[in-house]
Amino acid sequence: EEARNRVRVEIAPALSLVTTEVLRRVRLLFDLDAAPDRINEALGSLAADAPGLRLPGCVNSFEQAARAVLGQLVSVKMAATFAGRMAERWGETLATPHEGITHVFPSAERVAQLQPEELRPLGVQLKRAAALIEIARALGEGRLQLDNVLDIEQGIEAL
Repeated sequence: EEARNRVRVEIAPALSLVTTEVLRRVRLLFDLDAAPDRINEALGSLAADAPGLRLPGCVNSFEQAARAVLGQLVSVKMAATFAGRMAERWGETLATPHEGITHVFPSAERVAQLQPEELRPLGVQLKRAAALIEIARALGEGRLQLDNVLDIEQGIEAL
């Protein structure tokens, strides 16, 4: 059992200058700083079937929010297609692509500069595009925070 409770991280040489950030994001992705015993205690019988089980996080909270918006009213596969199209159009090209991964999802700063009509040729509905751009602008202006939200109700209300 203990052998299964491990995460092995291999960092490509191209990422050696940002190793600390890569490891920070891996810790967030897998919620490695959580205290499962305290969570189980708080959840009580709700955790009985799967003690220590947690939902995975994400590496990029803006991309996750964007995928949630893009996924409204369409399939998960179509939302992933939209996100891929956005990455190819407005994301940065990777210097060292890896098996079909050639671009990084665009930053909130980049998406905030767009107009909803610019996403339409990718297949994104105008209302979804406007919502996505507004989230990006709110992040840039400090009106919205997606990382380290301590008050869940307040975070949901802000979003």
